[in-house]
Amino acid sequence: MKNIYFFICLFMTGAVFSQEDKIAYFKTDKTFVYADNEPDSFYAIEIPGDSINLSEIQGAFKVDDYMIQFIKNPYTIEEYTNKMDSIKEIELLESKMNWELDYIQDDVLKQKVKSNYSVFKNKLGKRFLLWEYKLPEMEHSDVDIQVVKNYFLSFVANKHVVCISIPAFEDNDEISNFLHGISENIRVYGSEIDIDALYYQVDAKDDEKNIVYTDSIRHYEIEIPKWLNIIKTNSNIVFGGTFPDIDNIKNALIVNPFEKESFNGSFSKFNKEKVSSLKTGDQLGGASILLTKEIESPKSVNGVAYSIQAVHGSSMYENICYTIDTGSHYLLIFFTSTPQTIKTNMDLLNDFVSRIKILK
Repeated sequence: MKNIYFFICLFMTGAVFSQEDKIAYFKTDKTFVYADNEPDSFYAIEIPGDSINLSEIQGAFKVDDYMIQFIKNPYTIEEYTNKMDSIKEIELLESKMNWELDYIQDDVLKQKVKSNYSVFKNKLGKRFLLWEYKLPEMEHSDVDIQVVKNYFLSFVANKHVVCISIPAFEDNDEISNFLHGISENIRVYGSEIDIDALYYQVDAKDDEKNIVYTDSIRHYEIEIPKWLNIIKTNSNIVFGGTFPDIDNIKNALIVNPFEKESFNGSFSKFNKEKVSSLKTGDQLGGASILLTKEIESPKSVNGVAYSIQAVHGSSMYENICYTIDTGSHYLLIFFTSTPQTIKTNMDLLNDFVSRIKILK
């Protein structure tokens, strides 16, 4: 399989269709992508389509034959947090649906409408609410083609409920199936989206290619797994990403390179200072360490491997640290998860680490 390479400090020009404020949208050969990078949103939606046109309706686009609108609404911590169970998440999605239905019935149509909904998970375990309502026939309308149904796909993205809306002019399952398919290509990020990286990922997926992140100065590269959501970091040499969310929890990792000279060229000194000397009570990124334990290293790791349990406020975190000597630099790979998600994501973490290659 062919690869597409992208390098650190590379900024694309012309790829992004539009990027006003924190909303970005762009078109690849086969896909339209809508990305919301506003605080507490951080999601991207990939929609198959050959053509894209703007609509006069705010947040709406015409993708091929579909008029698609993107809507989001905040919710309160009283309504839902990701520490609550799936029942509360479903109740949140249903409450936003019911608010919309009440508005349509009480304020717009002045009559009841027939509605239906279903809850499902996509292949990565993300939960969605797919619902629709049927519009009454307008006997005295001057419009030749009338909307028969409105379809909606709703999901939680950080501190918002996001809804994708499509009107239907025929009463069939085509749009329902279309939205169900879109659910497999929705990314929810743990922090700010790297839009350039997102473009590369979608474009490569269209062509069934892989993308490779290459740092030739620090002599390593990473073949990026398709499931990884690449994020902005505070440094242009630090690589970061978040995992597909599980019950709206998004595990994260960074790959942080260090110059050998800062540790007198001693890998042992680096490992001790950054990982192995950490102990109970030490601070780690604002959290307090509870336990540390050396674990078995994956084959691609030529340094140390540690599990570190830490607590921040009332939240517990399970962290995994790996170190790698690339020949010119030392890499610290730091993975953060929760007790509920670490077992599910360990296979993905090791998949990621296996894709790191030291360059000669």
